[in-house]
Amino acid sequence: MSRLPQILTQHLLNPCNSGVLTSNSAALGRGENPACGDVLVLYLDLDIEGNLEARFQAKGCSAVIAVASLITQALQGLAPAEARSLPIESLVTEAGGLDRMQSHAIRVMTRALGEALDGLATGS
Repeated sequence: MSRLPQILTQHLLNPCNSGVLTSNSAALGRGENPACGDVLVLYLDLDIEGNLEARFQAKGCSAVIAVASLITQALQGLAPAEARSLPIESLVTEAGGLDRMQSHAIRVMTRALGEALDGLATGS
């Protein structure tokens, strides 16, 4: 079993932004890794100033949960255009990185974020 670096371990043990956004305007994106059964649902909504609020639900490995916590924390308060260019892989690397067996967590989050941002842009 692969170990997470300290920062990501803290996100795993005390996840930030876990939960659901229930407003009618919230968009969701889904990322999956069928090979191991990981599923991540990312919820995005805009506050009154047009900045992001993010929450997630995850059923998956420790890396997916930790990355979801780390990235939703980074998304808070960003404009949607800023979120589109969020350097997810770099943020994970700065947090200590993932080994090859855990790297799928970045792809899962990237898919979920892209889908949620697309939904937010179209209002669905």
